[in-house]
Amino acid sequence: MYMSRLAAIKEFAFMKALKDHGFSVPEPISQNRHTIVMSMIDAFPLRQISSVPNPAGLYAELITTILELAKFGLIHGDYNEFNILIKEEEIPAEAKDDENKEKKEDNVKLTPVVIDFPQMVSVDHTNAEMYFDRDVNCIKRYFQRRFGFVSDEPGPFFSDARKLYSLNCIEGIHSTMASKIPKAIPKNLYKPLPVEQRKQIYLPDFVLTLIRTPFLPPRYASFWVPLTFNKLDMKDYMKRVYNVDVLKVRSYVEQQKVTRDLPRGRQGFGPMRRQMAKKKMTIEMTEPFVWPKEPEDYAPWERDTFFEAKKLQEEFQESHAHDAPMKAPEHKRELLAEQAKQMLDGKEQWQPTWQALGLNLQRPQLKKVESKANQPPQASETSQTSER
Repeated sequence: MYMSRLAAIKEFAFMKALKDHGFSVPEPISQNRHTIVMSMIDAFPLRQISSVPNPAGLYAELITTILELAKFGLIHGDYNEFNILIKEEEIPAEAKDDENKEKKEDNVKLTPVVIDFPQMVSVDHTNAEMYFDRDVNCIKRYFQRRFGFVSDEPGPFFSDARKLYSLNCIEGIHSTMASKIPKAIPKNLYKPLPVEQRKQIYLPDFVLTLIRTPFLPPRYASFWVPLTFNKLDMKDYMKRVYNVDVLKVRSYVEQQKVTRDLPRGRQGFGPMRRQMAKKKMTIEMTEPFVWPKEPEDYAPWERDTFFEAKKLQEEFQESHAHDAPMKAPEHKRELLAEQAKQMLDGKEQWQPTWQALGLNLQRPQLKKVESKANQPPQASETSQTSER
């Protein structure tokens, strides 16, 4: 926000100074924070215009504007078809020639209007020549590509701009505009302090999880971060905590699977839902990342207990799932396969179930019943007397 406000203040100052010196720019009305209010221009961007009646005249006027800016010691820095508006102005009847009165296209004059000034630099800038040549070449390439016009005259060159600026300095014309630019920026404008001059205690209110990635180069590291964590937060965190500069940050949001499990670890099933997504960031640093040494003893963190509890919890959830009866009992199959292997190796002998459980093989009650049942039937006394 501070940089946007500073750019708006600078652009408003440039527009006001250029308008006072007769340049074809919008009239600035007011400025507040990062917003500028200016006069409305009934025009079209140059990139939207397919043809003009006189490309040579329009080209000459645009090149003249570049040199006029250089005369006051300024270079636009982004002078192209996107920042040039073409306004149609009707020529008064008195100024028309008798031969051109019948031609409708000659009754309109095309006036270029320049916009976008925050990036303007001085001719004394270190890269002033590069910016000046880029502005000139942008106009030349666009006119050749869109209108098929190529100027016969070479240049203008940065040396020509320096000559105009030197002559202007001798005459003292440029001092009026140059003095207005610094005065337009308030001296009491709040400027954020550098990182090393801010508060010395940095207390982050978030949790980052470092992911071990041995397959990445040494200058790369990956983290699980909160969903609201952005790339600037990551750069600030690495600078403040580890004093490491970050070159690039790649962010990726991983969506979770759809499940019917109840949230917060509760048992049971509910409607279909998707768990909260997880955000992963991979950073590229200026220096190789030194991995923390892995501890040899995990007893203080109860690592084995954690994984055992996690395994039991997963087995319990699988056994109570809605499709558990449809699945094969893998655990029982594994036990039977192990027992069969031991029998084949001769390590264990097969026994009936009742014998393996330790039940008694002798069953006298069943034998008595069987002995009575096997005896031949004897005739009763009543039947014998009747026969006699």
